[in-house]
Amino acid sequence: MKQSKYNVIKEVQNGFVLYNSKTDALILLQPELKNLLDKCNEQPELLAQKHPSFYRHLVDLNFLVPDEVDESEELIQRMIQEDASTGSFELTINTTLDCNLRCWYCYEQHKKGTKIDGTVMNSIKKLIQQKLQNSETKHFCLSFFGGEPLMVYQDTIKPLTDFSLDLCKSLKKTMSLGITSNATLLTQESICDFTSWASQITVSWQITLDGNREWHNKTKKTERNEGTYEQVLHHVQKLLENGQYVTLRLNYTQSNLLSFYDVLDDLTHRKINTFDKLQISFQQVWQETDISGTEIEEVKKAYKKEGFRILPGKFNQKQRCYANRPNSLVINYDGTVFKCTAQDFTWNSKEGILDQKGTVHLNETFRKRMENKYKNQACRSCIIFPLCAGGCSQKHLQLSDRCIMGFNKEDKEKIIQERIQYIADVN
Repeated sequence: MKQSKYNVIKEVQNGFVLYNSKTDALILLQPELKNLLDKCNEQPELLAQKHPSFYRHLVDLNFLVPDEVDESEELIQRMIQEDASTGSFELTINTTLDCNLRCWYCYEQHKKGTKIDGTVMNSIKKLIQQKLQNSETKHFCLSFFGGEPLMVYQDTIKPLTDFSLDLCKSLKKTMSLGITSNATLLTQESICDFTSWASQITVSWQITLDGNREWHNKTKKTERNEGTYEQVLHHVQKLLENGQYVTLRLNYTQSNLLSFYDVLDDLTHRKINTFDKLQISFQQVWQETDISGTEIEEVKKAYKKEGFRILPGKFNQKQRCYANRPNSLVINYDGTVFKCTAQDFTWNSKEGILDQKGTVHLNETFRKRMENKYKNQACRSCIIFPLCAGGCSQKHLQLSDRCIMGFNKEDKEKIIQERIQYIADVN
């Protein structure tokens, strides 16, 4: 037997923890066990002689593995198998590339007046029908993105959701609904519709705040220069009151970070911290660098103290990118096909086309993405590979021999530490 290459020992207040990033297992070690493990590091069989029960425990949890096991290859094959699962079909619809707001950090090129026409709508319905009629498909995850998807609520979201829900009922499939929105265009009518759907399926939202009232209104304002902070908070509360899940994404920069203490006051004043269907996700705006980790952790602690559930940081949920799954697609309003929403939706960057029969024709870009997603040699020797799965598969087309995230040793140590803390908090 040998020690797993994914083992990490960290000192904590009451001793040490032994963590394995591949299995996500965690053991609290007393100093004497840690010293024993260190002494037997190169010869685990000695550990079997000196402490048989501890040895068996390490074997059972895969902290010790057979000498012949290639853990990286084993991990890759497991991920490939999981990616290939056809039990769930995930479809994200870009309803429009138009938006009623103009956030300075947005990566998209907005196109005024764009929306799905009748031909593309019929093609999307045929695609959904074909996928759900497959006996292997058990669950349908429908998501709406943009632009601002609510700009074409009546034309796209309502008819596609009603169609999909009716089809899932008739075919005895389960379904979930997700919306990424700035939440400013919700109406009493649409809230009632979403509430009705939420009584039958899971409805989840991702909604963003960009700091307190002052900072948010500088970023998310209407063409008339009207702020949207109060409107967003009101709609978040309404959605939660009506049984829907909300991930409140708090986009922070070096400038607005401390203003989230004001946001905390506003949320608790509205008693939004009492809803169990709410979770908070702190996200650094992608153009920003070198933001103090200490400051953001202090802000998170304040939210936790008030009862908010904080999502773990980047690569801290062991969730791989949906773009790596063949049964996950993004359909643009014009019928072009993509694999990822974190990009500008241009004709040259498309990965396929949806035809009028509801068939997706994927191109060479997609094929190369799938072939290269787990081939980066740097990943195979990396301690956090099980957590990040190599990162964005699109970037692997350009970088094949080094970390595409640019992580150094200290970055990786921090990610491991955050994962350990998250497991400890959950348990």
